[in-house]
Amino acid sequence: MNIRYETLMLAPTEITDDELSAIESSIEKIAANANGQLTSFDKWGKFQLAYPIKGHSYGVYALARYEAPKAVLFQTLEEIKSLLLIKHSETIIRHVSVRIPADAPAEYHRPDSLDATRSNNNFDSFLKENKIENLLDSVEANSNDFGADDFNVDMRPSK
Repeated sequence: MNIRYETLMLAPTEITDDELSAIESSIEKIAANANGQLTSFDKWGKFQLAYPIKGHSYGVYALARYEAPKAVLFQTLEEIKSLLLIKHSETIIRHVSVRIPADAPAEYHRPDSLDATRSNNNFDSFLKENKIENLLDSVEANSNDFGADDFNVDMRPSK
């Protein structure tokens, strides 16, 4: 019987997709060597931290879920811990591994990141949130008050 675990990782905002892919591949390889498997690897995005960690006020979270047989579980967890603390010490600020209860669903609630909230907003909602939604309407209404004679410009050279 395989035991399910998840590891939540915090990385600096400068982490690249290639670096995250390398971490994902390493965890997948460790799980496969233990006759287990990586079931998911999810980049959550950018979040503001409750307090600065190693000089970082923001960070990128990623969650890896994997399973391994009970007989090699301790070794698997130690290999993942060593991977994150030694090989990826520059790209992973903090991490925590937690056992997933056997009856827990595979789905989980993923909080909205700062990246997601920015991309979901559009210009209209920005204007509405900042109470300037009628700004452009007033410009259009005022522009209708002017007639063609209001903008006559004499282009002849002055004497």
